[in-house]
Amino acid sequence: MGVFSADSFSLSIVPPIHPRQLSGIQTEVQNASEPSSSSPGNVNVSSLQADSRPLLLITDPDHIEKSNLNRQFLFHAKHIGLSKSAVAAEAARQMNSAMRITSMEEKVWPANEKTLFTDEFLLNLLSPEGHKSTDSPAPSGIVLAALDCVPSRRYLDTRCVSLHLPLLESGTLGTKGHVQVILPGLTESYNSQRDDDGGPDGPESIPYCTLKSFPTLSIHCVEWAREKFASQFTLKPERLSQLLTVLDRNRPGRQLSVLCASLLRIPTANSDQLFSEAERETKTRWLSGQLTCSLASFLASRPIDWCGCVRLARDKFERYFNHKARQLLHSFPPETRLADGTPFWQLPKRQPTPVEFCATDPLHQKFLMSYSRLLADQLTITLPADVDFNSPNTEDLAKHLDNCLQAYTPPVFVPSAKRIATDEDETSEVSVNNQNAEASTGGDPLNLDEHTIRALRTTLTALEDAVKLRCELL
Repeated sequence: MGVFSADSFSLSIVPPIHPRQLSGIQTEVQNASEPSSSSPGNVNVSSLQADSRPLLLITDPDHIEKSNLNRQFLFHAKHIGLSKSAVAAEAARQMNSAMRITSMEEKVWPANEKTLFTDEFLLNLLSPEGHKSTDSPAPSGIVLAALDCVPSRRYLDTRCVSLHLPLLESGTLGTKGHVQVILPGLTESYNSQRDDDGGPDGPESIPYCTLKSFPTLSIHCVEWAREKFASQFTLKPERLSQLLTVLDRNRPGRQLSVLCASLLRIPTANSDQLFSEAERETKTRWLSGQLTCSLASFLASRPIDWCGCVRLARDKFERYFNHKARQLLHSFPPETRLADGTPFWQLPKRQPTPVEFCATDPLHQKFLMSYSRLLADQLTITLPADVDFNSPNTEDLAKHLDNCLQAYTPPVFVPSAKRIATDEDETSEVSVNNQNAEASTGGDPLNLDEHTIRALRTTLTALEDAVKLRCELL
């Protein structure tokens, strides 16, 4: 089956298959490594029907992005920017050369209902007798859908119900997912239920640019916070844990030591005590292919005590609520106007105001203390016994924060020239172009900034000193 995008109306169509047809099937050769697939004019139903062998027709107008690689196993880095349907078809052929697949890049939606995906097209392709039967549906093929856009599901379901076509409806919606078999005249259809929590048109999805830079509703802020939580406390720790499992599980301090050294491309002290030469070379080569700037920054900021947790929380406060707003105002100054002369900063876009940290502000305190406690829980760091985290006395918490932040210097804001997406429709294209540019320049994943390098060297030194101390004590 194809892999589908949220804004497209895509499907896979499987015409009738008899068990005896499954043997001796020949493959229709098609070069799906090129970015384009079959155009509408190249799909001839008569020629498809002339061949009695089973056929899988897939369509998806979307192209592969880097974000697809970690959850869609048919796609790899070399496919970024290529057609999803074409690459999926070629990958399926490589797994089973007997498959006959035709790939397209067209949407199945009202705009081409009268020109391409007409009733006649679908009936002739799916039904052996080329007609619909209301009394006793003839044996037919099946429509397979995997969409994460509710309106497209409802449209496709309506088409299949009206034409009496079997439909395997599946897809995702946020954290939800489902699979539903819809048989003409036998089962309810997708539109029979309204359990998507959003009425006839389904729930409103949040565009990427809105979530990252231009929130307009409180729900946008909640979703932004959820994404940050998942990144800091779930995804990155899981990735780091996966890397550490290839090292000595009984000596976690040495695990981090080797990982820091690999990030900095320097040898570790006493490395011969960890592995044999061959094993060390294998592990180093594997680590080099897995490490990224994001993981390096996460590891460099990893606190080792409670005050470190508070300082990291203070860093995050500065970047989330001050630097982000200043970057937006740098990229789009208040006087910025659109091509038609209207102000850029007008509703629904809200001009941001950089937040200056105040240790006595209850909201600021709550963020720092909550973030710090989550970090401490994640890293099994003991909480200070002399602090009442539920105390309504903001002065006591302010004093505690001041003590933890002694000699602390917040990160300095440095304007970036990175492009900020302002239109939800351009996000996909920008992402693909960025990935292609990275690939063309070599895309060195470890071009670390000076702050990260200093922090990693400090971490490495502390870990090496701890190892030496333990050795002396023993």
